[in-house]
Amino acid sequence: MDQPIPEDACYISPVYLLSDGQWNRLTDSDSPWKGDTSIANILQTECEEATEDGDVLYPVYLESDALEDGVETSVLFDWFDTILRELNIDPISCQYYFSGNRSIHVHTPKFAVGEEQRKLLKNKVKDFCSEHEAELDDIYKRKQTFRLPGVRHSKTELPKVEIEHGDTRKECVSKAVNAEDNREIQTPLDHFQYTHKRTTAANTALMDTTDTSYEEGLSDALLLLGGKDTGLELTKEVAEVPLQERKTPPKDKNGAKKWKRYNRHPFSPYANAGNGGRSLAFLQVKGNAYCRKNHEGVEESTFIPAKFYEAKGCGGEFTVRGPCPLRLSETDYEKWVDRGFGGGDAVAVIGGQSRSSKILKLNIRQVVEGASYLSDGGKSPAFEYLRDEGYDVGSAGSEYTENTPSSESPEQTGKSRTRELQEAVEEGKYDIQGLKHYERLSIANRLLQLQGWDEAWEWFEEQYGAEFNEGITYRQLKALVKKYDDLSHIRVPSKNKY
Repeated sequence: MDQPIPEDACYISPVYLLSDGQWNRLTDSDSPWKGDTSIANILQTECEEATEDGDVLYPVYLESDALEDGVETSVLFDWFDTILRELNIDPISCQYYFSGNRSIHVHTPKFAVGEEQRKLLKNKVKDFCSEHEAELDDIYKRKQTFRLPGVRHSKTELPKVEIEHGDTRKECVSKAVNAEDNREIQTPLDHFQYTHKRTTAANTALMDTTDTSYEEGLSDALLLLGGKDTGLELTKEVAEVPLQERKTPPKDKNGAKKWKRYNRHPFSPYANAGNGGRSLAFLQVKGNAYCRKNHEGVEESTFIPAKFYEAKGCGGEFTVRGPCPLRLSETDYEKWVDRGFGGGDAVAVIGGQSRSSKILKLNIRQVVEGASYLSDGGKSPAFEYLRDEGYDVGSAGSEYTENTPSSESPEQTGKSRTRELQEAVEEGKYDIQGLKHYERLSIANRLLQLQGWDEAWEWFEEQYGAEFNEGITYRQLKALVKKYDDLSHIRVPSKNKY
């Protein structure tokens, strides 16, 4: 390292840490440097493969030929500054060089210690270029050589000269043209230590021999070349295992809920359909479809991560609420793709023995209301609710319709169940307090849409009579207005009015 650099030498290599035996093999050879089978080449390979990390120190340099493409030096310096900070290297601690032709070189006061760090550095710069559309050269290879400062370029005869951060191309060329024809670097040790001349901490650290983070030989070499902090430390980024592939749920509540969308026992619209029954599910899609080769004995199933508001299987006993995957047959998945369902969509699925379901696109209000009917009254009132909303819910079968609300409203095609309930209460056939909660909410929703706040309020006040509770009624009507977009036109009066 402290031997003079030959006058005709143009390049310098990484630092290879030879054992005594390797050094003797090198010095005993009459022509150690010539050819791929030379002893020098063999020793380099041995150092690269000596241990898990390798006994090689790769200088962390940056280089860009983008000047040839007309890119301004200011853009190059922006690229350099950004990647240096991502590598935890202060741009001020680096030396900057104009190559004498089309490149800017950056010499940093760091070494990639061994093969693992070299590979990580290579991938880091590659990813940076892709993310920032930057043009940095791939110089992180085994046995890579680097042109020495002062060496003249073969095409332009201009030397590689030190420049200042921020110099324009004109200033770079001017410094190369006016450079004196001498090389300040005398030995390889001079070359590497020169990069640390602006870093006082590094010079102080040359005397610090307490570093134990590397093997003894590596540590000594790093201390000699630039100080205990000279080794670059990059860590391999381990990709997180996707939620759908995890065996156990995350510990945090949010993560556990998301995990259940992929890994909880799925809801199948076709299970237990032998008695001719139909399943019904109200859900909101929570992600993209995914496939498993084998899941609970079923070959190659497709699943949809979802939040189920309520679902009942064909047999009527299996009920699902909360995060859970929806299992789809091949036929149903084709429908799913054709209709363009995706995250956030509100959906009702009516399945059965045919494995060809009706898949209805709803809004979130309809999903919530339909789920209430299904939870409180079972499938029959839930199917009737969907019909009232204008959907075709005939038997699940091979036919496939668009399953959108009909152009005629329920008021035109016949009385809806909600309207019949309202009229039955008005005629005294039913007591308002005898209705189920979701039935009262359905009537309130209908009145708000058709007549407005005051009329809905007066209707409930009349039906309850002496039992009318202003506070409860105000809260329930206000909650409906806030919950559903199609009631956004309703103005909620101040509570002080009552």
